[in-house]
Amino acid sequence: ANGFTEIMSLSLSNGALYADSEKTVKVVNPLSSELEVMRPSLVFSGLEAIAYNVNRQMHALRLFELGRVYSEPVKHQYTEKLQLALFATGNLFPDNPYGLKSSNGFAFLRPAITAIFEKAGGTHAGIAEADDAQLSYGLEYTVGGRRIAVAGLLRRALTEKFDVSAEVYFACIEWEELIRL
Repeated sequence: ANGFTEIMSLSLSNGALYADSEKTVKVVNPLSSELEVMRPSLVFSGLEAIAYNVNRQMHALRLFELGRVYSEPVKHQYTEKLQLALFATGNLFPDNPYGLKSSNGFAFLRPAITAIFEKAGGTHAGIAEADDAQLSYGLEYTVGGRRIAVAGLLRRALTEKFDVSAEVYFACIEWEELIRL
C-alpha cells in the first residue's frame, strides 16, 4: 500500500453533490435522497473519509480507493469504469521528535503514481499540465493520446464543501486503461 490506507465507500451517492453534472446515473427507486445517484467520481467519497478522520483529530492522511464510477454520456447508454484514487493531506511525518514538517503534498503523490505505473509494466506516460475543473493545478498523464491519470491539488471550494480546511492532493488513475497498456 506504500504508506496509504485503503478506504471503501458505497457506489451510491448524494445527488446534491453532483448537481452540476448532467451525466450522472440516477437510481430509479432510491432508498433515500442521500443515495440517489451512482457516483461519477471517487473525489467526494475520499473527501468524506478525510472529513470523518480530521474530525477525530487524524490530520496526516494518505488514503486510496479502488472503485467503480458510473456515467451516462448518452441518454440510456451507461458506462462503468474502474478507477484508483489517491488522497494525501496533512504532514508527512506527524508528531516526531526531530521537528520534521514536510507535508503530504504533490512531491509525495507524484512518486507514488510513478511507482504504480512501473508496477503496471513500466509504461512511460507523457506528462502535461492538467485542465481539470476539480484541481487548482496538476498534471495529466497520457499514453498514446489516452488520459491514464490526473493528479494535483483539489480546489479549495471543493474541500470546503466537506469542512476540510487543509490542502488535499488527489490522483485518479484509470485502472483498466493502465492495465491494458
